[in-house]
Amino acid sequence: TFRTTSDTEVLLLSFLEYGPDFVKQVDGIFSFAVYDERHETIYLFRDYFGVKPLFYTFLNDTLIFSSEIKGLFCYPGVEAAVDSDGLKPGFYLSHNRYGTQFTNYWRLSSMPHRDSYEDTIEKTRFLLTDAIRRQLVSDVPVCTFLSGGVDSSVVSAVCAAELRKKGVQLTTFSFDFKDNDKYFKSNSFQPS
Repeated sequence: TFRTTSDTEVLLLSFLEYGPDFVKQVDGIFSFAVYDERHETIYLFRDYFGVKPLFYTFLNDTLIFSSEIKGLFCYPGVEAAVDSDGLKPGFYLSHNRYGTQFTNYWRLSSMPHRDSYEDTIEKTRFLLTDAIRRQLVSDVPVCTFLSGGVDSSVVSAVCAAELRKKGVQLTTFSFDFKDNDKYFKSNSFQPS
């Protein structure tokens, strides 16, 4: 039973009900932490493709983490050092007094493409519009940036259509550079 409309509550209750492997059912981009007090274990979760950042380090036996790297430097004694280790996309980390474990909960798989041309178009259209629609779930007003390319135009068109259904007009932004007309050189990739 949910008491709020917060996605955070959904994540926490799912963790309590199903344990850390509930993350296999989460659809979206995320990085978050859950502390399991009963087992004295902290979990750090990262989305399938690593879209949302998650930085962590250890200082002695203490795990320090943040969604921004500058958050780590607020902890006394943490020094700026980069290594090749990190919480990879599709993984979660569990840490307790017995150590740290990394669990790979998702992996991209490759399969032969057997759909017809028409089915491919329809599935691609659905996946694209569904991904854009899911990004419209927001507690703040939504806007798009028009860069002049096809991708931003498609995103803006889908957003505008979805918001129109709710009686809301999409706000868009674009910009130009000073002296662009003087320094811009057209080419076959960007003719104008």
